[in-house]
Amino acid sequence: MVCLSNLLQFMIFYILVATLPLFVTKQLHGGEEATGLIMSAFLLSVVLFRPIAGKLIDDYDKRKVLLFSLALFMIVALIYPLASNIFLLLVLRFFHGISFGISNTATATMAVEAIPDQRKGEGVSYYSLFMTLGMAIGPFIGLTLTANSNFSVLFGFCIFLAVLSLLVGILVQPAKTVKKTTETNLARFSWQRFFEPDAMVISLAGCCVAFAWSGVATFFSVYAQENGLASAARYFFVVYSGTILLSRPFVGRIFDRKGAGVIIYPACSLLVIGLLLLSQAHTTALFLAAAAVIGLGVGSLFSSYQTLAVQYSPLHKRGLGTSTFFCFYDIGMVLGSLLLGILAAYIGYSSMYIISAVLIFLSAWLYKLAAKKNQSSEK
Repeated sequence: MVCLSNLLQFMIFYILVATLPLFVTKQLHGGEEATGLIMSAFLLSVVLFRPIAGKLIDDYDKRKVLLFSLALFMIVALIYPLASNIFLLLVLRFFHGISFGISNTATATMAVEAIPDQRKGEGVSYYSLFMTLGMAIGPFIGLTLTANSNFSVLFGFCIFLAVLSLLVGILVQPAKTVKKTTETNLARFSWQRFFEPDAMVISLAGCCVAFAWSGVATFFSVYAQENGLASAARYFFVVYSGTILLSRPFVGRIFDRKGAGVIIYPACSLLVIGLLLLSQAHTTALFLAAAAVIGLGVGSLFSSYQTLAVQYSPLHKRGLGTSTFFCFYDIGMVLGSLLLGILAAYIGYSSMYIISAVLIFLSAWLYKLAAKKNQSSEK
């Protein structure tokens, strides 16, 4: 039920990612600046409320937090058809990001707590699989609806999915958790109340991956057009999602049986290779091969780092560990989209992807540091 509710939310997220730029330009007659602002408002509110979400989930009834966020998610979806100007849509996107940040953190935490410790890697891989399904299905549905009907039908379908997500969320029953402890040694407004220190280093490793991946997600279509591969760009995410869907179950099982290092170091190598292939992609075959290799790398690293962020956190602070990981991942996406775009303007997309590959070496080093720190704390 947790996975299904999360799938419905991610479908709405990716439907709107693919179609809102069209809505802004065609219906609201906004320019590129307005489109960028509206798309960024969602991510900004997600980043701002992730830490608060983790604290709420650890301190209060997880089910109530989830249902509150899903109800807010549904209410925002109901108002989308009434968005008649840029300002109202901007406000809607901000509150939509708040509801998504809280609900996504809640479902991730509840999923992790429902998974047996000895199968944590496999379970998180399955959970993450539903996020990938949303990525694969959402844009296709959104663009099909806008091509064959109008935006009222599109928003109506999103409302239907939001209501369904809330109804499924009502059926979710949290697993029994460890009794919370009172932490009187922390200052009232200490950053440690909103970020889990034990999950920080591995979350930074995830941030590096997100930073590098954001350059692919944001600019791959423009890069494809520059290289005469516009037709191949339509299949980039299909291939990318396909390799993740095929590999996720196996990655999780290997993680549990052999350890994180057996997955993370090869996955880092694959991501570096994929970025280098993309930087030299002048044919359709090489372009789609890069998508497949990058999918294997990013997909394996995302679920593995998320699992480690939870495992490294105290049992009673898994919500905070989850929100810390997602917060840093979101920050990497936002900063990457901004800074790599500036970098590409000066050195070109090909060189930008080569430089992005260097960040993956930093990610692998941070994982090694986090693993060593965790082993020391267990002794």
